[in-house]
Parts: sequence; C-alpha cells; structure tokens
Amino acid sequence: MSAQTVSVLGLGWMGAAIADTLVREGHTVTVWNRAVEKSTPFVGRAQIVPTVLAAVEASDIVFICVLNY
Repeated sequence: MSAQTVSVLGLGWMGAAIADTLVREGHTVTVWNRAVEKSTPFVGRAQIVPTVLAAVEASDIVFICVLNY
C-alpha cells in the first residue's frame, strides 16, 4: 500500500496507538488533541496542529478518537 496522508484527532490510548502505527508504517501523519501535552510523543514524527480544522484540511483520511463531542 502506498503512503497516505492521515490525521488523527484525539490522542488518548486508542488515538495515540493509531497515530504511532501510522507513523511507523511510513504514512504522513497529522495529529491534534485538546490537551496539547498529549502531542509531545509525536514531536519530530508527525505534524502537530492547533485546530481540528487544520488537521482535517491536512489529510485525505481522518481518524476521530474522542470520548465526547
């Protein structure tokens, strides 16, 4: 499969695991989380954006892993 641009919204246990796997598999990953400190493990590995809109606009595929709206 060719590399894809993928955004992950929400970096709890599930979102972080998905983002980590996508990065390891060579995809271009963008991440967003309400609590910015959860983005720290992705510094230098993924694009970290400040808004949901920026994350959605950055990628062809979007994973949404949030507890509530």
